[in-house]
Amino acid sequence: MSLKNITHILNTETLASMTTHDSVDDLNATYWAQVTLNGDQLTKLEREVYYRLNQFALRYIGVTYLSANKLATIVGCGRATIFRAFKKLRTLGMIEVHNAKRRSDNRQTSNIVRILPLPIEETAATNEIDNGVPQFEDTQPANDSQGTIENDPQVAQQNDSPLISSLLSSFSSSSKTFDATPNEILSAFNVGTELARAIQPLAIPVEQRLELLTKGIVNHVRSVLSRQFPLLVRNFDLLAYIRQIESAAIRTAYVAKKKNLRSITGYFLSVVTSLVCDEMAQMAAELAMEKAEGEGLSGYAAIVYGRYVAQECASGEGLVMVRSIIDECYIGEVG
Repeated sequence: MSLKNITHILNTETLASMTTHDSVDDLNATYWAQVTLNGDQLTKLEREVYYRLNQFALRYIGVTYLSANKLATIVGCGRATIFRAFKKLRTLGMIEVHNAKRRSDNRQTSNIVRILPLPIEETAATNEIDNGVPQFEDTQPANDSQGTIENDPQVAQQNDSPLISSLLSSFSSSSKTFDATPNEILSAFNVGTELARAIQPLAIPVEQRLELLTKGIVNHVRSVLSRQFPLLVRNFDLLAYIRQIESAAIRTAYVAKKKNLRSITGYFLSVVTSLVCDEMAQMAAELAMEKAEGEGLSGYAAIVYGRYVAQECASGEGLVMVRSIIDECYIGEVG
């Protein structure tokens, strides 16, 4: 494109004039509405690109000027892949991309990307279609020095009763709460917002949703982790793995549309456990190699020692995973 055709100057005035949302809460609401409406049409990488664009659109709400090269580095792909993702997101009406230039030397610079809210008619239609899926209030993210989203962790208060279905029945039959929405029911059981939002793509009844959100996910994952990573599970915090839970929910929803799953919740728990185990294995490998370096070891000696130390953190299949990561990531450093 000729520079003469680029009318946007990249400066604070331009960015402020191109904002698309009044508040971060509105931006969060747009993100989840768009993911609900268009998520099944996006690849995992395209969803990641959209997520990152929202992360960096806080200073000027709904607008980011993150360069394609920087975004490619963050996501872990090539620059051309980023532009293909932009094209897909533009086609779905999720973003606008505008060329920009610097005033100082009139040279083209990073694109300005605007996060587009859903039209009112589409938002209403989406709510009608997803009538059985609760719409959750988002926590307001804080803008750090790099402009990224960092939500304060919200500890999910777990309900102590083992009979969620019975309680739900009693709750619904009450004259005061007979017309309660799914969102109100979840609130009544003190379900954490972050966790509830993460499993939103799962098309399951409120009863099953409650079972998962209270103790189902954490109990299942802990059971597996206690066998594979007995040391690390002592300080296990499920909320630290929100991204893995969200990814597992999206993957499960996609697979459920393609084939008939015998148990949606069972498939979801299997996927989320696998993703969390991968993260745990990576953590254990890093801890093992840090300990080796702390002993003053390097090269092949550090790798041998790291593989030995890994036994403190992992066992069984977990130990195999950790040692495999150590071999793959650190063997190239031997020289």
